[in-house]
Formats: sequence, C-alpha cells, structure tokens
Amino acid sequence: MTPLITVAVPTLTAGQALTECLLSLQRQTFQKFEVVVVDNSGTRKVTDPGTVIDKGRARVIYNENNVGFGAAVNQVFRASKARYLAPLNDDAV
Repeated sequence: MTPLITVAVPTLTAGQALTECLLSLQRQTFQKFEVVVVDNSGTRKVTDPGTVIDKGRARVIYNENNVGFGAAVNQVFRASKARYLAPLNDDAV
C-alpha cells in the first residue's frame, strides 16, 4: 500500500522524546501514513523504529552530520511516494 501521508521526523538526540513521538503516531486512528525518521546525530543513535511503529511503515535516513531540520525534511520529501508530507518535531506527542 502506498501511504497517503509521509511523516518526516528529524532528530538529533533520538532520546525518549522520539520514542514518545513515535508511540503517539502509532495511536492515531488514521493509519494511511508512513514515518521517516532522519537521524541527524552522525552517530546512528536511532535504532529500529519498527519496534514502536508497525514494521514496514517506518524507516530511517542516517546522515553523517547534522544537516538541520529543513534539509532533513527535504530529504524525506525526495524519498517519499506519498501525496502529502507532514513534518513533525521529534518532541511532539
């Protein structure tokens, strides 16, 4: 299934806030979306988001350095096949 929405979640620290953000997305009643987490840490801090979001609906783009929020969202935009893109801060719940 091609998602209707791609949710772009750039992160630098990939801490508990990111986990809470992903859990919040998982609880949404609208489910025609995928999540792309952009790891801006340069050290691969993001582990498998599939442990929080259903497998196959989440993926990670790893950057070698912090490219910033806007550039990270643009990376997701270029990689998305969804009709809509929704940027989301990693500390939003």
